Amino acid sequence: MGWFTGIDDARSTSGLFIPTAPTRHIDTRQTNPLAPGGTVAVDAAGAHLIPTTGVSAVAGTLTITNSKGPGFFTAFPDGATRPTASNLNAEHAGQTIANHITTKLANNRFDVFSQTGGDVIVDITGWYTI
Repeated sequence: MGWFTGIDDARSTSGLFIPTAPTRHIDTRQTNPLAPGGTVAVDAAGAHLIPTTGVSAVAGTLTITNSKGPGFFTAFPDGATRPTASNLNAEHAGQTIANHITTKLANNRFDVFSQTGGDVIVDITGWYTI
């Protein structure tokens, strides 16, 4: 899944985690829920005090609510091929479930895919330097 550098590694700001106050970046309850098989782009870098440049990834909470049925939800870099792994798995219609995400950015944003549909809420709590 990843690693942290050891005490003997050279100092660097590459990959440095910068925490932020939790900030809501998207809430489709205010717009339109994802349809089954739908994807929504989440603006991350350049929004809510996260710089436009120098950001490689973000960390936060992905919440799904009003799920349309059992299925998975996946966060991944904007425009990239969706991975086969999921970040959340709904077990039934109407479910609300949350999980931590760390996802790389592309075009200063990332995408969230929904297998069966529902509302997506993303709160970002920090970012990683390039």
